[in-house]
Amino acid sequence: MPWSGPKTSLSDDRYQVERPLCEVNAFVEMNDQEIETIKKYLTWHQAPNGSRLIEQSAGEDWLLIIVQGRTRVELALSPEETRHIVSIMCSGRLIGELAFVDHKPRSASVFALGKVAYWQMVYSDLLNLQQEDSWTAHQLMQGIANEISTKLRISDRMIR
Repeated sequence: MPWSGPKTSLSDDRYQVERPLCEVNAFVEMNDQEIETIKKYLTWHQAPNGSRLIEQSAGEDWLLIIVQGRTRVELALSPEETRHIVSIMCSGRLIGELAFVDHKPRSASVFALGKVAYWQMVYSDLLNLQQEDSWTAHQLMQGIANEISTKLRISDRMIR
């Protein structure tokens, strides 16, 4: 008998469970005190379905820490070209980390797929964190570097 797929479908409700920061990939190596120190520099946001969270080519230097929901990453190779979906990012991931680190324009646009909840950090707040607690700022930058590395490794596997 041919396989007809799973007996139960996975609901999108699983994406609506809010993750604590300690379960976000970039924060898993941090202790509770380091996470609490970082939270002083974060702002909480929620976005409804279809909201644009990041605009390709925008010159912004903040990152988003997705803790609930999913996002759609779209890329247009030129302003005249139609955008193409290049990725779906689930809770527990960072978005906007490249512009946060290199201060260059955004490389893609990101839209909410359903309700999305996230923390935002502006680069100037990272500088303030460095003044308060250089070790925790280092831990955060290491987590951001790990996130970038993970995404590059996934992209590399897809290209092969």
